Amino acid sequence: MIRGGVEVDFRRRIESFKDAYLHIACKYFSEKRLVRLLKRYGVLKGDSLVIKRNVRIDHYKYLIIGNNCGINGGVRFYIEGSMGSKITLMNDVVVARDVIFETGTHEIGPSNRRVGNTSTSKSICVEDGVWIGVGSIILPGVTIGHGCVIAAGSIVVKDCEPNCMYGGNPAKMIKRL
Repeated sequence: MIRGGVEVDFRRRIESFKDAYLHIACKYFSEKRLVRLLKRYGVLKGDSLVIKRNVRIDHYKYLIIGNNCGINGGVRFYIEGSMGSKITLMNDVVVARDVIFETGTHEIGPSNRRVGNTSTSKSICVEDGVWIGVGSIILPGVTIGHGCVIAAGSIVVKDCEPNCMYGGNPAKMIKRL
C-alpha cells in the first residue's frame, strides 16, 4: 500500500514520465498517433486536430486545445503549470510554424542583476477563429480575441481586441476585420 509522501512522489514521477514521453512523441509520432495520444492525455477537448511533428509541450496537462485546430511544426508551448497558469486554444485556431507561447516570466530586479528572484506566471487564452502567423511570440497573460489575425513575427504583449489584425514588436492593431 502506498501512503502519504510516497504516493505524491509516485504521481509526480508518472507525470514527469508522461511529459517526457509526449516530448518524444511530438518529434517522432505520425500526426494521427500524436492526436490519439493528446486525446488520451486530456489535452485535446475537441474532435479534430491537425498537429505537425516537432511541437514542444512543457507540462501537457495545462494545455487545452478545442475543436478543429491546426498546429504546425516548431510550435512551442512553455507552460509554468506548477504556478497555476495554462494555455487555452479555443475552437478553429490555426497556429503557423515556430510560434512560441510563454506563460512564465520574472520580476525586474535591482541594477546589479535585472532578472529578479521572483518568478511569475500568467495564463494565455486564444479565442475562437484566431490565426497566428509564423514566428510570433505570445507572452504571459495575453488573451487574443475572437477572429484575430496575428501577423508573422509579431510579439504579443497585451490583449488583442476581437476581429482585428495585429502585427509588430510589440504587436499593435493594424486594422479591424
